Amino acid sequence: MAYKIKIWLCLVQLQVLMVNAIPRHGSYVMDIDDQFDSVRGDNPYLVEFYAPWCGHCKKLEPEYEKVGAKLDGTGIYIAKADATLMTRLAEKYKIRGFPTILYIQKDRIVTFRGERTAEDISRFAIRCRSAPISPLYNIGGLRDRLNKQTQDSLFVYVGDQHHHVYNEYREVANNFSVEIDFYHADHSAMKEELPASAKLPLVFVYKDGRRYQFNPLQDSSLTDWVNEERFIAIQPAKGALYYDLLELDKMLVIIVAQENSKDRLVAKHSKRAVDGAKYISLDRNLRQFQFVVMTSPQTVSSIVLGAVPVPYAIAFHPKTHIYYELQKPVQEMDTADWIDFITGIITEKSQGLGGKGYFRHLQRALYGFATSTLELWSESRVLFIVVVVIPMFVICLVIYTLCCISWGEESDEMEDISDAGEDEGEDEGEDEGEADEDEQLPDTQSDEKSGHLKTE
Repeated sequence: MAYKIKIWLCLVQLQVLMVNAIPRHGSYVMDIDDQFDSVRGDNPYLVEFYAPWCGHCKKLEPEYEKVGAKLDGTGIYIAKADATLMTRLAEKYKIRGFPTILYIQKDRIVTFRGERTAEDISRFAIRCRSAPISPLYNIGGLRDRLNKQTQDSLFVYVGDQHHHVYNEYREVANNFSVEIDFYHADHSAMKEELPASAKLPLVFVYKDGRRYQFNPLQDSSLTDWVNEERFIAIQPAKGALYYDLLELDKMLVIIVAQENSKDRLVAKHSKRAVDGAKYISLDRNLRQFQFVVMTSPQTVSSIVLGAVPVPYAIAFHPKTHIYYELQKPVQEMDTADWIDFITGIITEKSQGLGGKGYFRHLQRALYGFATSTLELWSESRVLFIVVVVIPMFVICLVIYTLCCISWGEESDEMEDISDAGEDEGEDEGEDEGEADEDEQLPDTQSDEKSGHLKTE
């Protein structure tokens, strides 16, 4: 009997293992509630705050499930919370938009700011859990990383880790390590890259196939230098990275390009547009310009207040809101054309458009309202009715009611005035009639007297 029970238990355990081995939709993502902070402990969590009516949240759902599958076994828990129900949790973590993805571990909270793809989100979570600075033991390790990271910057500190420059380097790495890789190495590991007489410590950035060195005599501070050099020559504006670019005191040359478009002509022209700007973007004498690539024309459309084709390009200054348009299609621009365009901006020969005038602000507000309304209509008809149609109907009804009441009161007052005028007219008519009668009486009496006199 005991032997049969053991066999039965083994079969049950085997079935459980087989069921768990089958991938199931949503099995990697857990739902959390307002008691999350009391049970999470010191474990790392990746939490998505969403709203059921949010269109972007619905688009993110399959990608977020892929994140759960990719990070399964890494020790990072993947969770999600309905912010419309878990209001206390959303208020604590200061959720202002949907979807919002946070990495939470102990007292550390990091907001995801990249593109909402499974690859970028998974990479973000792994970076958050890793140390902000990684060691480099030889030049071969550096070259391997440079071959893998062709679209990002890479910073290397060479020298003693007890130096005050390393302390500043570590603080910078804590702020940017989620987006950029930071390394440290000693002189022996980097001796092939450095001359024997090099004075340590040194800080380098590797990007665009080149190496640049931090110069404390020319650059203001290591923090400012890293903040500027972390962007490559033609920086893809992924997610919230565009807002970081806006903080730079630079002229942004924004190229709208879709090199992976299904439309072959669009993809061909987009590649030609980006390739045509590569040479001018690498010129270190033009560091006041930052080239940016966007796949969506929405941002540029909001600047020029109109629809733009793909590919397209403008130069835009975030502080003044002045922008410059090209004189020819961007896919036809060569190096000489780009030099003429940039030179025209520097010498102020090119005419700037836009600005921060009152009329421009009004135009921008109306355009933003129109585009937001159309976007809402395309995403959800029901939400459009709830957010736009019903409030507009209520406002119109209130205005109509107020106007009718005020008009009715004015009409009543006018009627009272006219009635009072008629009464006064009647009273005056009666008074005039009586006065006429009174005036006629003396005449008759005088006639009667004159008649008596005649007879006599």
